[in-house]
Amino acid sequence: MLNKLFNFKALKLKWHQLYYVLAVIDILTILAALFLTQTLMNNYESSVKENRKMSLIVSEFIKLGYIAQSVNEPGNRIFDTKDVVSETTALEQNKLWFDTAFNHAQRNIHESFSTEQSSKINLYMQQIQQHMELMVNKSYLIFSAIKKEDLTSAGENMAAMDSYYYQVTQTIGDASQYIADIQNIYFEQQIAKTKEIKRYEIGISVIVFLIIGFVTVYGHKLGKKLKANAIEIEKALVDAQQSAKAKEMFLANMSHEIRTPMNAILGMLKLVDNKDLSKDNANYLNIASSSAENLLVIINDILNLSKSDNNQFELEELPFNICQLVDAQIALYRHTNTEQNITLLCDTSQVSKPWLKGDYNRLLQVINNLLNNAFKFTEQGEIKVIIS
Repeated sequence: MLNKLFNFKALKLKWHQLYYVLAVIDILTILAALFLTQTLMNNYESSVKENRKMSLIVSEFIKLGYIAQSVNEPGNRIFDTKDVVSETTALEQNKLWFDTAFNHAQRNIHESFSTEQSSKINLYMQQIQQHMELMVNKSYLIFSAIKKEDLTSAGENMAAMDSYYYQVTQTIGDASQYIADIQNIYFEQQIAKTKEIKRYEIGISVIVFLIIGFVTVYGHKLGKKLKANAIEIEKALVDAQQSAKAKEMFLANMSHEIRTPMNAILGMLKLVDNKDLSKDNANYLNIASSSAENLLVIINDILNLSKSDNNQFELEELPFNICQLVDAQIALYRHTNTEQNITLLCDTSQVSKPWLKGDYNRLLQVINNLLNNAFKFTEQGEIKVIIS
């Protein structure tokens, strides 16, 4: 069963690719967990915020109930005090206090609830305001009847005033209960969201558990494979070291075999006395000597591959004349490419300082490569070398 489950060769997945996939899944799992945690925190903060707003609205309605009682008191107290002026002043002050609190509560309702909820609460607010106005009007009628000493009319108006006061407090209670119902519904929604998030968290935990089990089992198999690979790598390393040693021995043996005839050729060319040669033959002799020296440099580079492999390759810093170097190579290519219908030109008129310091042989190789490519990709016409 496990062999079928972990047969990754059939899926053509390499072990590092598999771990990349697992790493991506792990990152996504962490991001999902962070997102869920942030969502929980947002729900909590939102719940606290909404609860605070609704509690403030409810407290404002409770405050309206207390103020409504204060507005109702002058109409009842007048029967004892018989002071119409003082009770009228008290009524007006309490009514102003009620209107201020009423307007403040109404503004908070528009800011704290949806349009539909605000419309329903505004109906309660309108009823409260209407009953309050009727209650205040009855208070003024009571004051007028007391002033006329019409106790019968004053008593009837007091009963009506108390009835409107009851309707005000009843409507305030209904509005407070409606807000409490909204608060309970909101809390139930938040609880449902929290439960849903918890289900996701359980799912993430299961995924993490499966990943850990999967990595454990596969890591065990991979460890065995890596151990076998380490043995193969060690064997391959031994073979490579033996091969490198054999290459060094070969180069050491070939060094003498190749350099000896080349040095002999150079020696023979130098023994030739070019004083008795014609100008053309002397030029040919110089070209042959220069070419032999270049070939010896190339042979030395090939034989010193071990140095370049070990990053021990060094450039020389010797003085040389750039114009002479280029002219010599131009002359060589003019004689060796006479069959092609190509004119080879050289312009050194822009050179202000012909003597330079650097690796003469490396620069010579670069010039040779450029000229070889130029002749290779030119069928006819001219090739012009400009030194500046």
